[in-house]
Amino acid sequence: EQERCALPCQDKAGSVRLRQSGGRFDHLGEAAYQFDNVFSEEALQDEVFNEAVAPICEAVLAGYNGAVIAYGQTGSGKTHTVLGNSRSRGIAPRAIAFIFETLQQCSCWSVEVSVLEIYNERVRDLLAPGPGVCH
Repeated sequence: EQERCALPCQDKAGSVRLRQSGGRFDHLGEAAYQFDNVFSEEALQDEVFNEAVAPICEAVLAGYNGAVIAYGQTGSGKTHTVLGNSRSRGIAPRAIAFIFETLQQCSCWSVEVSVLEIYNERVRDLLAPGPGVCH
């Protein structure tokens, strides 16, 4: 059976309105969700980076804190989006290259990075040398 996108992407920024129909949750009515960016499954890694992550990198280089969150169910493409593959780098390697290429022009700089995974209500530091599970 071929999979289909539940909500077709028509706009890169805006909102999505969902309506619960029938069943025991009918009283919930309609819900609206705001997004900075929405990408379809055909979106290219460079498109996602340029539109969603590069502005965060630029803000970080201006001295602000930045965060990128990949959220979704298991198998939805978070790891692919963040890491990419041998043919197309993901947003993390692109962000690292972008930031360090810019910092080469500076005489003094400091970078701090955290990479966390939250799974089944457990936080894991993905850069820790050991198991790194916090409760």
